[in-house]
Amino acid sequence: MLDLVDQVGDANAIKRGVVHTAQRKVMNDIWKGTHTANGKFGPVVLSEKAKQLRAALIQKGFKPRLMFHGTETQLAPLILDNGFRMAAIGFHGNGIYVASHESHAMCYGNALIAVEAFWKDPKDKYLKHVPSDNEMNDVSKIMDPLLAFPKSIRHITGADMADSTCI
Repeated sequence: MLDLVDQVGDANAIKRGVVHTAQRKVMNDIWKGTHTANGKFGPVVLSEKAKQLRAALIQKGFKPRLMFHGTETQLAPLILDNGFRMAAIGFHGNGIYVASHESHAMCYGNALIAVEAFWKDPKDKYLKHVPSDNEMNDVSKIMDPLLAFPKSIRHITGADMADSTCI
């Protein structure tokens, strides 16, 4: 896994985040078997390979930052089993879009994924802040799917939305 960590942020980062590439198959292999501990929602149990990748990132000096990703409930199992994909239609290009506040991330679906986003200096190479039209201005994009680790998934309720910052 240390060799794979040395590739983080390289020219293949986007290919790791899109379907039907050899690089994506590596991602699928790493995440296969990742699941929630309690059915659809709850804490995430990483596959053995994902645990090894996480440990290798820490060993190489990467630091985790807790962020949040909103998605649809039916997509959450795909994210767990295959790793995050890169959003090609994001306002600021390819990346895995996350917010630093739950109340903002929940605007993008009915499932909220707490994500460990790993980074090190230069931070923008790995976790890049992007401007948003939200007063919180808390949007970032993870620049390589090897750096995004789901921690938990929860269903977003109507009561949650009452406290959200959706505009």
